[in-house]
Amino acid sequence: MASIINASTTSTSGLVYSADASGVLQLQSNGTTGLTVDTAANVSTANLSITGTLTVAGNVIAKSFSTAQATTSGTSKDFTGIPSWAKRITFMFYNCQTNGTSSPIVQLGTSGGVVTSGYISSGAATNGGAGSAAQYTNGFGMGGGVATGSIWSGIMTITNISSNTWVYSLSGSYNDAAYAMLGGGYVTLSGPLTSIRYTTVGGTSTFTAGNTNIMYE
Repeated sequence: MASIINASTTSTSGLVYSADASGVLQLQSNGTTGLTVDTAANVSTANLSITGTLTVAGNVIAKSFSTAQATTSGTSKDFTGIPSWAKRITFMFYNCQTNGTSSPIVQLGTSGGVVTSGYISSGAATNGGAGSAAQYTNGFGMGGGVATGSIWSGIMTITNISSNTWVYSLSGSYNDAAYAMLGGGYVTLSGPLTSIRYTTVGGTSTFTAGNTNIMYE
């Protein structure tokens, strides 16, 4: 139930009121609820149309998914059109595989193109004992290397720490072996981030399996 204020087209007074003790308020137009305020002062609306400027005090969090891309061919996959307000990018990869042994990397792009240098990045493959590690300057490293036939899945989180500096962390696994895939580092871009490229070191290996997508917020 709710206390209701209804702008009626049938009542001679124009406004119809009803009240209860629920603590919920509804605004209606001719019996159709357009806005509800619950007992915690949360506001919900069926449709919102704004003409002019909307000023919000506090934080507004919006999450958007790109279109998933199959990694079954080609040497790179690009996700473009990242909006200027995005502060965190989640890169998801599932059952990815290539025909070579070049390590997978993620490169960031600006309006000037894909950035291929200046990264401070390390990656590792570990099973708690044995493993391998590598440093990367041409992209955000993913693990410590791959063997022929390796398959990997996981999530890379890329976060804007200040201005055009982005840091990342990687958590994943080699599906064909009992190894974790790890990584971390940063890069400072010359301008706002606009795209992400998924490729391999040197762009020499061809993708043969898997799926990828990004979410930005």
